[in-house]
Amino acid sequence: MAKKSFKLVKASAALAVTAAALTPVMAAEASTSTVELKAEVVLGGKFKEALALNTPKGVEIKWGKHLVTAINTWQTIKGQGSDGKTYIKKLYARNYPLYIFDQDLGEVKAGSELEKPSIRVMYRDGKVYTQAPERFTMSSTYNTKDAGEQKVLISYNHNGNRITSFLTYTVKDTAGAISSAKALGKTTVEVALNQEVDAVSAANFSIADANVTSATLKADKKTVTLEVSGLDYAKDYVVAANNIMVKGEAKNFGSKAFKSLAVNEVWNLKVTPKSSSLVANGSDNTEVMLELVDVATGRVDAGADNIVLDLNATFGTLSSKRVTIQDGKATVVLTSEFSNTGVTSKIDAQIIEASGDYKALIGKVAGSANVTFATASNGNVETVTLIAAESNQADRFTLFFDKAVSLDHFVKQSNGKYLYKEVKGTNETTSVPTGAGEAYRHAFLVDGAEESVEITQNGKSFQVKGFKPVAGNPKAMEVILDKTTPFTDNARVEVEVNTVNSISKVTKSSASFVVTDARKPEATSVAPEGLNTLKVKFSESIAGANFLLDGRFVEGTHFDVAIGDYNPVTLADNRDLATLSLKAAYNEGKATSVAGYFGAGQHSVQISSIADFAYATDRNNLGSTQNLYFDIVSDPAKPTASVSVESPEQFRVKFDKSVAPVAASEFVLQRLVNGKYVDTTNVPYEVTRVSATEYVVELTEDWTSIYKTSSSNKNYYNDDYRIFVAKDSATNIANGLKNEDLALDLNYAGSLLNTPDVTSPVISQISRVDMTRFFDVTMSEPVKLVDQDDAGNTLAQKQGPLTRTTAQFIGKDKDGKTVTIDGVVPSYSNNASGMDNVLRVEWSNVQGALTPQAVVDGGGSTEWTLVVRAISDDVGNTAASATKSFTVAKSPAANTPFKLTAVLGQDNEERQDTVKLTFSEGVQTAGISDATNPAQYTINGKTLPTGTSIRVSNEDAIAGFETVTIELPDGTLSNKAKESNVITVNKDLLSHDGSKFEGPVENTFKLIDHQL
Repeated sequence: MAKKSFKLVKASAALAVTAAALTPVMAAEASTSTVELKAEVVLGGKFKEALALNTPKGVEIKWGKHLVTAINTWQTIKGQGSDGKTYIKKLYARNYPLYIFDQDLGEVKAGSELEKPSIRVMYRDGKVYTQAPERFTMSSTYNTKDAGEQKVLISYNHNGNRITSFLTYTVKDTAGAISSAKALGKTTVEVALNQEVDAVSAANFSIADANVTSATLKADKKTVTLEVSGLDYAKDYVVAANNIMVKGEAKNFGSKAFKSLAVNEVWNLKVTPKSSSLVANGSDNTEVMLELVDVATGRVDAGADNIVLDLNATFGTLSSKRVTIQDGKATVVLTSEFSNTGVTSKIDAQIIEASGDYKALIGKVAGSANVTFATASNGNVETVTLIAAESNQADRFTLFFDKAVSLDHFVKQSNGKYLYKEVKGTNETTSVPTGAGEAYRHAFLVDGAEESVEITQNGKSFQVKGFKPVAGNPKAMEVILDKTTPFTDNARVEVEVNTVNSISKVTKSSASFVVTDARKPEATSVAPEGLNTLKVKFSESIAGANFLLDGRFVEGTHFDVAIGDYNPVTLADNRDLATLSLKAAYNEGKATSVAGYFGAGQHSVQISSIADFAYATDRNNLGSTQNLYFDIVSDPAKPTASVSVESPEQFRVKFDKSVAPVAASEFVLQRLVNGKYVDTTNVPYEVTRVSATEYVVELTEDWTSIYKTSSSNKNYYNDDYRIFVAKDSATNIANGLKNEDLALDLNYAGSLLNTPDVTSPVISQISRVDMTRFFDVTMSEPVKLVDQDDAGNTLAQKQGPLTRTTAQFIGKDKDGKTVTIDGVVPSYSNNASGMDNVLRVEWSNVQGALTPQAVVDGGGSTEWTLVVRAISDDVGNTAASATKSFTVAKSPAANTPFKLTAVLGQDNEERQDTVKLTFSEGVQTAGISDATNPAQYTINGKTLPTGTSIRVSNEDAIAGFETVTIELPDGTLSNKAKESNVITVNKDLLSHDGSKFEGPVENTFKLIDHQL
């Protein structure tokens, strides 16, 4: 009924227009001094334009007043012509829309289609009209992939006025989740996903404090087996799964908690010192009993023989680094070390070699016990001292300290981030490119004539690749050498460690050890990833090995081998991992075989000549030949694809699987002619590969030029198109299978190719690139920049030269005055999607030029407006200007060193004694680090006396109170010629911007100016 009424209204309006059109141009009247012109219908409130229509040529008419609020009624306007005549024109103004009311569409499921709602529109007559979904258009490029608040552009056109707005909606991502996660062993975790996935790799999974080395997808496509290193016993972990491909789309599956297995579930390695306490004099000792106990019975397993234990003690010296269990028992002697503080030595024992039924215990059964080294001492300066060092692998060694250590003790930092150097470089950086960590090394905290760690062996020095905390032993730190400089086996190494103590002084400590690597390397596991990658795990770091697949496929010809390295950025150590990647020459020769991929079924890998890093100097360190077996589960999926029209001249093809690069010629644009699709011959376009699953097809000539619209009156919306990808054009990289014929309809329901595009682009989002002068400006649709689009400028027919897009930043200074700063739009942003809808906008980088950042830092407003001028979409719709408000944050305070630079003591005779402290930057005057709190200081070893007062001042004209004056009761300070005074400052004091106090903590001064 509502639709019928609307049609009747339209019919009445049409009759009115027809009647108006029949009104004579000039009324028949007696006097020629008054001329009645043709009546006009006013659309979109454009009275001025209607009055200018059908007026005598060469005559300028000055029209009288008219009512813009006179809607849906006739009004007569009089005007005086330059020819002396009076002109009369009747106008009929139709009602038209002014704006669309804001509306929240609520929550939508991730990946779902967005449903068009009804909208409420304010009209010129002051009334609000509800418009059904079919009355307006909604952009098809909305985002339902990313969780969170999103916006979609809508456009409504009625009676000559087009208005646009953004509707808000929230994407609720409930698609991907981890159903369960459980530890199957010390190095194996099983993860169950709630939906089938295409493929997985180790990079898709992460576990805090552990390293995922491989991931294998089971036949159900939901269950993944992870090979993991670094798991502790009986510890809670969280596994996260991200960027997993599901039908060609990368999805996140969130995280799930699990607990690793406890060692005492099967065996217990009992460690029992005869004495629980020793004197810390370097000579006291005790016997330590080590027993393999059956947890079920609680008895020592008398049948356990030839089981080798690796032993470590955080303090003191063990009589042997390795012992062998016989009849279930072994003993070792622990000798204390000298210490000026009471310490606790933790003895750790772990099974590292065994045979027969006990081989499964290697690396899985461990035990520990504590022995106290008792003494009494005092000291104000905290130092970290090296007490021992050991190595059983030639590419690394372990340092043992008297206190807990971390990377902070060895690695330089900048603004709270660790610094790295390229392995063969000297420049330091905190920013290492993703995936490039193995090409970098840690930057030493102590670096110069002395270094954090200095190593010599037989007169040779060594380069350190990085440091690695030792799981379960906070007082130990593993030092990993560069692969090119391994130790000589069975030779002594001297190591000196330089650490910074609590008063910022470098302290030295040293140790020596003999490198003893008596264990031959061996492969411990093999796991396929997809159908063309194999990962082989070893018992230790390896320098090299030979591989043979299925007894006939060889390295170099049929597959490549890459042995991992230590990554100091992620702390992942993959020197015990070899990755085999199949090449095109790998072909099993069966009817179903695909070149470069494993076929379904059982396979073998033979590993020989397994050499660790000690092999170069000890030929005994060569592992035996091993054959390991693995199963390949069939993956029969062929790639398919879908298409989306992002603009009338740009289309995106998405494959549901990662595919090998597809030639541009395989994407064929076809037109429907007489019921049959045929290849186009007059539509030039280019194809760009965006990712392993996405390609962008973009016209290099405007549709109006292709159709010659100015003479043919036709355009793209008069025809139907599709993209055709022929059979066997795209290859699924996971299994090598190729596609069937793919016909991708470009005129699907809601496609932008179905109707004329008359909407100008608007700014959707502005994001600043870190704290730089660059901004990424996201437009509502693909746009054109002069000479920047790979497809060319593609001007519409009769469209003039593309105007260069410009930008301005508009804000207010500290006095509230408006500031306008010119910007430039040099190019598209580095947009990985290839959609050409993200612009790079920047302000000037000329030295001394006024910038929005300078205005904000000078006290101006943080609220700014960006104006982008002369921006055109693919079909030539040009917005004169597009604006968007955004915020410019104030620059963070510089992280300058916070030190005490001067101490001045003064005896004021009968008045108070004073101590003036000058810091390198301002101090805090409230909270825990309040520099006016007497508790922050001691004078001559005593707390500040009653009557003390402390004040701060700014004496260097730089922001912040850097000077602290302490007023003490007269006589507090010693004024004897040969005596000094000592003031101690809290080493945990923080500056006004949070910088940590770097010292000196203890400061000696006489009652004169003392410069540090």
